[in-house]
Amino acid sequence: VDVPITITAEPPLLFATTLPPPSTPIIPHLQQTHVPSLANVPRSSLQDLPNFGSIFGFDHRLKTLEVNFSELMQTNQFAEAISSIPSIVDKYIDNRMNEAVNVAIQLQSNRLRDEAQAENKDFLNKLDENI
Repeated sequence: VDVPITITAEPPLLFATTLPPPSTPIIPHLQQTHVPSLANVPRSSLQDLPNFGSIFGFDHRLKTLEVNFSELMQTNQFAEAISSIPSIVDKYIDNRMNEAVNVAIQLQSNRLRDEAQAENKDFLNKLDENI
């Protein structure tokens, strides 16, 4: 069964009318649909059309990326600061140990010097007594 179809196309609008098959074999009456001509279609200026960026939300996406990047940089800086703490502590401990070792060496040197001087004095006193 043939179904009569009327397609009227005129950019940018498409209209199609489909009629049911006739009950008796007669020439069907096609319904006409009024299609406005291009002259009657309202036109928009470029300023009235949304821009490409707003259609796809680029401004919002860019702002979100900037915020995420800023948070990431802050997180990275925090992580770097945290990761540098052990080396700072090691340097501090090394410095304190060096100071403690230097003090211990100085004390030991002073004690040994004092002992040596005391022994020398005793030796010289005994030498003087024997002469």
